[in-house]
Amino acid sequence: MKIKYYQNLGKNLDEKTRKKFIRGLRRVGERCFSELPEYQCLSLDCDFKRHVITVAYDGRRIVGFSSALRLIDEWGEPFLHLGLTCVHPDYRGKGLTHKMAGRLMLEYVIRNRLFGRVWFSNIAGVVSSLANVGKNLDEVYPSPGYLWPSKRHDAIANTISKRYRDLVHIGDECEFDQNNYVFRQSAKGNMWEKASNDARYLHRDEGLNTFYLDWMDLDDGDEMIQVGSYSIFTFLRYLFG
Repeated sequence: MKIKYYQNLGKNLDEKTRKKFIRGLRRVGERCFSELPEYQCLSLDCDFKRHVITVAYDGRRIVGFSSALRLIDEWGEPFLHLGLTCVHPDYRGKGLTHKMAGRLMLEYVIRNRLFGRVWFSNIAGVVSSLANVGKNLDEVYPSPGYLWPSKRHDAIANTISKRYRDLVHIGDECEFDQNNYVFRQSAKGNMWEKASNDARYLHRDEGLNTFYLDWMDLDDGDEMIQVGSYSIFTFLRYLFG
């Protein structure tokens, strides 16, 4: 099993290679979703100009990927939007999700902000995902340790809502509840919808489950946007803390 990191793919892929790469990603996506979402790196016309992506290979076969987007907020400052990760069912249970996401974030900060912070956004209706982000990264709002957003948090969240909904699969008709950082009913009736009592998507920490379920109504299709930061020191703290 090999995991590769890609940045600036849009500058390096010819048309034939681009289409072959997308087909490999879509084959994994087809095994993960009841209906393949036509967005981000799964879109047939994806040009990879915004993308940072890690890909897991078994030989030459793509068996998983974690994809993020490099975006610009309303202040003109860069941030990384996390969030589209898929693993082929035959390769689950091997920790690939954490390995690919961790590799993406670590290599991105090393290449782009070695002595600084990377600001990020994350959208999910999976409580375990929200809890892990809030627990392990820095300045994450909403999270139990960060109950009020800063102006930078608001700038990134508002930019996602106003400028990038098509890139993050949020419909224009969905209300953005800025007080709770929740897109109301954004997953209603689609492949992202999760039930609040489905144990597969809950965290082992009951307190974290209660926290996030108090902020959003999963049974009505809500999804939360989290905004925070991380640095090389975040990973060092995680490894040696």
